[in-house]
Amino acid sequence: MLNQKGFSLTEVIIAVGLASLVSLISYQIVFEGYRLNKKVEGVSGLNDIRQNIYEAFKNPSAFANTVANPTNAAAFACINNATDCAAAGGVINLLDGSNAVVRGASRNGTNDGFDFSGALCGTFNLAGNDNCPFRYVISWSPKCPLAPATCINPLIKLSATLQFRPVDKSKFAVINESQFNININRPNKKASYTDACTKVGGTMISATQCQLAYVNVSCPPNNWVIGFAANGAPICNPIVGHACPKGQVLLGVDAAGVAHCGPGCFSLGSGSGSIW
Repeated sequence: MLNQKGFSLTEVIIAVGLASLVSLISYQIVFEGYRLNKKVEGVSGLNDIRQNIYEAFKNPSAFANTVANPTNAAAFACINNATDCAAAGGVINLLDGSNAVVRGASRNGTNDGFDFSGALCGTFNLAGNDNCPFRYVISWSPKCPLAPATCINPLIKLSATLQFRPVDKSKFAVINESQFNININRPNKKASYTDACTKVGGTMISATQCQLAYVNVSCPPNNWVIGFAANGAPICNPIVGHACPKGQVLLGVDAAGVAHCGPGCFSLGSGSGSIW
């Protein structure tokens, strides 16, 4: 006799199977939603950080601060000393125009990582960390000419390389790391400052400041500076006839030191006005 109030074994098995299927589908929906949310969140944070890096790469003051920063002294030694850069380059700290670190080891320990929202974290690990899965590595390399044997004052290539290292990438939506990389070439303006400063006998005292050896040197009385020697020393010449006749003014001094005088203001007819 059948029990009209119960379920057969077949019905129980089917019910359990359906429940398991529904649970699996629900888990997949939640999991995919989590992955999508993390991707959207990660891309948003990445874009903000990428933009900050790009702006620092393009900013002349930021570039000068980066080259002059003591933490980058070894990496930029050939640039600062105007020596051969053929074998130079390497990882650096990137600074902005106000001399603050944008990215690099000195920003937050040796790991300088950030999470999906772009918040700073110091626990990035190449082996993987879900809570701190991103890091940008900033580096530079010389763009040397093909013909010369040495590579002094080269064009500079700045690079920002993204690393994405969660524990298990399958838990997250795919993020194309190379899509967020940055590479730009920029002229070595420090080299042009240094060359110009050296040619007039000066010494670079900062990334953009030149101190002249003869800045406080003056000419003797009744002498004029008529130019500068190759080492930056002023060239002086005595003023010949430096006192102009009455009614005349000094118009200029030629290379020989001869003063040239001429009339100052004069009356035009009976008018009350005057012209130079």
